[in-house]
Amino acid sequence: MRRSLIGLALSLALAACSSSAPTHYYALSGLNGPSAAPPAGAKTLAVVPVKIPEYLNHLEIVTRDSQEGLVLASYDQWGEPLDFGVTRVVAGNLAVLFQGEHVAITNVAPSLADFALWVQLRRFEVDAAGTCTLAASWSLAKGNPDRPIVRGDATISEPAAGTGYPADIAAMNRALEALTRRIAATLQGHVP
Repeated sequence: MRRSLIGLALSLALAACSSSAPTHYYALSGLNGPSAAPPAGAKTLAVVPVKIPEYLNHLEIVTRDSQEGLVLASYDQWGEPLDFGVTRVVAGNLAVLFQGEHVAITNVAPSLADFALWVQLRRFEVDAAGTCTLAASWSLAKGNPDRPIVRGDATISEPAAGTGYPADIAAMNRALEALTRRIAATLQGHVP
């Protein structure tokens, strides 16, 4: 009798484990555009890995439930570290936006490129009302980040066009695109 109760308890525990919600993985996406080699003699622009706030440094997607409260999604996660994803999208978007210009976006060390772009996010999450807020600053330099050629700063809000994490990620993608367009506009005339 005791053995059958233990067997029943194990069966119920296994059934409970097998019925847990599946984990969904997400990735940021950027602008679509033709991929063509930059023209000969193009200047190189290195996008330095983007810095994000430590509270966003989780595989779980982080949202705000109040001004101070954060929620980490148990079953909705990034498919890559968020700082890698943001860097990938910023570099990819700039490559599309500078298409046909004399600029080649590269991932070489800043000291090996003609120019280097530093981006730092101060906020990048969706709040309880479904609005993505992205706050960032950036600077462009030739080698020495302490002597920038130009700097910029932006706070961008993008409402989610629905509920749930797919709508949140779409709003984050739009905010990141808007940021990249502002960065590109700032860089025009400084990167020949």
